[in-house]
Amino acid sequence: MDTVFFALTAILIVGTLFAAIAKFFKQPLIVSYIITGIVLKIIFPAIFDANFAQFGEIGVALLLFIVGMKLNPKFMKDLGKFSLIAGFGQIAFSFILSVGLAKFLFGFCCEEVFFIAVAMCFSSTIILIKILTDQKQIEKLYAKLTTGILIFQDLAAVVVIFILSNISNGNLANNLLRVGWENATKGFLFLSVIYLIYTTVLPRVVKFFSTNQELLFLFTMTWCFAWSAVAYLLGFSIEIGALLAGVALSDIPFHYEMEVKIRRIRDFFLIIFFVSLGSYVNLNQLINHPNALYHISSLTILALLINPFIIFQLLKHTKLTFRTIFLTALNFSQMSEFAFIILGLGIKNGILNNDYVLQILTIVAIITMTISSYLITFNEQILQWKWVQKWGKKHNHKHIKHTLHLFNKDEKMMKKISKKKYEHIFFGYNGTNHSLIKKFQNKLHKILIVDYNPRIIHKLCNKKLQCLYADADDEEILDEIKHPGIKTIVSILENTDANFKVVRTFSKIRPKPVIIVSAHDPEDALKLYKMGADFVVIPRLISSDVIAQIIKDENKRKDIKHKIKEFRQAQMKSLKEIKSF
Repeated sequence: MDTVFFALTAILIVGTLFAAIAKFFKQPLIVSYIITGIVLKIIFPAIFDANFAQFGEIGVALLLFIVGMKLNPKFMKDLGKFSLIAGFGQIAFSFILSVGLAKFLFGFCCEEVFFIAVAMCFSSTIILIKILTDQKQIEKLYAKLTTGILIFQDLAAVVVIFILSNISNGNLANNLLRVGWENATKGFLFLSVIYLIYTTVLPRVVKFFSTNQELLFLFTMTWCFAWSAVAYLLGFSIEIGALLAGVALSDIPFHYEMEVKIRRIRDFFLIIFFVSLGSYVNLNQLINHPNALYHISSLTILALLINPFIIFQLLKHTKLTFRTIFLTALNFSQMSEFAFIILGLGIKNGILNNDYVLQILTIVAIITMTISSYLITFNEQILQWKWVQKWGKKHNHKHIKHTLHLFNKDEKMMKKISKKKYEHIFFGYNGTNHSLIKKFQNKLHKILIVDYNPRIIHKLCNKKLQCLYADADDEEILDEIKHPGIKTIVSILENTDANFKVVRTFSKIRPKPVIIVSAHDPEDALKLYKMGADFVVIPRLISSDVIAQIIKDENKRKDIKHKIKEFRQAQMKSLKEIKSF
């Protein structure tokens, strides 16, 4: 007990110090945790015993539990084929290149080659989502594509984890077939039981526990640990049990609240996991190894340059704009936390016996995570570099025809759009625009809808509406679709930066169209008016006006109730139409 307590104390003190330094220099905190492990291994090597490593396994289980909750089949359907092509295509090409590099240039054995190749295939979900969220970029098209590709990468990583979790002390190739046969029946029964519970009693059970926040937290932890234990008793790993437990909750209405409640506990145990991984690094061995610098530099180039280049080449054939493709590709320039989970399983199960592989990959991860955080943070500035602009002009295409062709084979519709017969442009098919477009029933052929959700674009095409799969934040798209005959622009987007670009672009047209946009605060609204917007929607102010209109006469309580009922019925009708769409 004393050993564990003082080990946790040392990790918290040193980890907090390095995390503060990383935060000051705007570096990923994962890097600081790995460095903490390297330092503590030198100063206090005795704290890293076998029992201590189990704390890290709990963090991995909780991470996979949350990943499982994100694998909602409906969400997966919305990701689109672009993410599918780039996700699995990048994994395939990166794996092949890494195998060639590790086998023929480095001379590693088959097991070591496998783990190096797998580790180089994935990018960091935690780092990318955190940076994109902090920068308020998560709703942009390139961020949506990034999220989609990450989900497919996570799925591939989960498959690898599932295989490795059930192989122990033997040759990897010889065990694959045996593991498949031994676990197929048990896995089928395990999934069947979870599915039966999910379809029968789980929704009602969750609804009961959701009445109390503390009970909901307790149930979430119990559900995760219980199925992890069942998986372990069946011969699977606790990580696989946690993942499947999370998938079962992915379509439950309260899954987001459940995820939020366990996120901090997950983070605490993941800190221990990354610290323990850092403890595997032997700096003396790396310094004395004659080829360490060569191995580390080669793998760093692969992660920083080759992987983003593969993503770029795969997305280039989708005919998205250069800006969207470039920013998406730039995000995939670091190693993933899943690489360490896979490496950890390899060491734990006796498949990977060479600590040197883990050590060089840990150094590569520290370097790539550090550099990529700067690349992602300053991606807009990088996009303005002269050679990038030159590259963009070389690779850019006329996107409207090509993009429409991906979603609609109706050549007549394509000709109409190419001749620019549309007079009204709506950016985003959200609730507000859905209601507005209904008012144009007799002028639908004169409307162009711009959205970056593939599912919405497909449905709009099926309804024979003119639409474009693009991001309003992309000025190349805005320049291509503008023409002097436009009468109305409506952009009720949450992305205020995109609304600024819409106003800046279309206010230059003569005669100037009516421009209606949205803003979240009065300061942005005043800027938009100054730039040329005709009306700026501020949701909270409009809500205040509607409420004031409903209750302006306190003496007429019956009239107030009647007005509220009318507003409620009208709103519910619109919400049902949007949901059915």
